[in-house]
Amino acid sequence: MSIKYITAIAVLFLVFSCGTDSFDLKMSNGNWKDFNEDVVLLEDKVIELPLDDKTGFWHYSMAVDEVSEVDMLSFLNPLNNSLYIYDLENSVLSSKTSFDSEGPNGTGSLTLAFHKYINPDTVLVFNIWQGVMYFTNVKGTVTKKTTVDRLQRRRSYS
Repeated sequence: MSIKYITAIAVLFLVFSCGTDSFDLKMSNGNWKDFNEDVVLLEDKVIELPLDDKTGFWHYSMAVDEVSEVDMLSFLNPLNNSLYIYDLENSVLSSKTSFDSEGPNGTGSLTLAFHKYINPDTVLVFNIWQGVMYFTNVKGTVTKKTTVDRLQRRRSYS
């Protein structure tokens, strides 16, 4: 009886919860004040970027930053330990920085890392595996590094 009872309630709930009224989310002359201007799509265009044969189809760290009033797309490519920076206004590769894995300018493997492109002289790369923040530039020179977090694994026994 309980399964039939639950099924009947579920069917009744489904039937009575469905309606023909719809909520119109489109902006019109009558409701434009209800919309936040920050979420309105202002421009729609396709940007074609030149990619090389080392660019994979996934990236853990990708960002668009305004640098000197130009929108720049940057991403870390874990396949070749590089940072690609594209000028979005001109659809060109502005710079490609290959980071050493070891040595004085080494950032380790960037298979799991995040970055922040500030300007050509300042690029922050955080290697999660190491817990180290690298201060670099677009030439790949590490100017400073600091341990941000010592990753400690806690064991939980249930």
